Amino acid sequence: MTGIADTGFLVAFANRNDAHHRWAVDVAAQIDEPLLTCEAVLAEAAFHLQSVPIVLAMIAEGLVTVSFAANEHLPQLAVLAKRYQDRSPDLADLCIVRMSELYPRHPVITVDRDDFRVYRRNKREMIDALSARWPGGLLLSRTALKSLQSRLGEIFDGQTVFRFECRRRRSRLPRRFCFGHIPHAFRRQAQ
Repeated sequence: MTGIADTGFLVAFANRNDAHHRWAVDVAAQIDEPLLTCEAVLAEAAFHLQSVPIVLAMIAEGLVTVSFAANEHLPQLAVLAKRYQDRSPDLADLCIVRMSELYPRHPVITVDRDDFRVYRRNKREMIDALSARWPGGLLLSRTALKSLQSRLGEIFDGQTVFRFECRRRRSRLPRRFCFGHIPHAFRRQAQ
């Protein structure tokens, strides 16, 4: 698995007292290549953890890799800052949104569900996110969901292990988005 790491995920992974620590460790165990991130996220994580060495160790151990330079994307970041000025986004969130435009097949791994339900890549597209606050699941576009289902089918010899349901009425999600869930029995089998 790969994705784009947000600050909350890194803090939860490194801090055993964090409410989402167990979730973050489970996600990290599934990672087969470094998560993409930006320097703003790393700076925020170092601030929240009050430890630069821990963040540097995450890079050295291959949990994350810096794959975004804000100075190369200043015009796009300025547009995003203006678009979301009512939410007062921080630089890290704007960089993550921009990274989701550059790497559309990578879900954002975050504990910040509320903001990433509002932020859009390419003005209209919902950002695929893996979050601790969507218990055991992913919020995906139908296209991403079909791709994930076919990959999971290969992993589990064609068994149907990924069920999804559209919860438009309860969660007010647009019709094209679904909530996916991998049952616990199959999660254990995958490890």
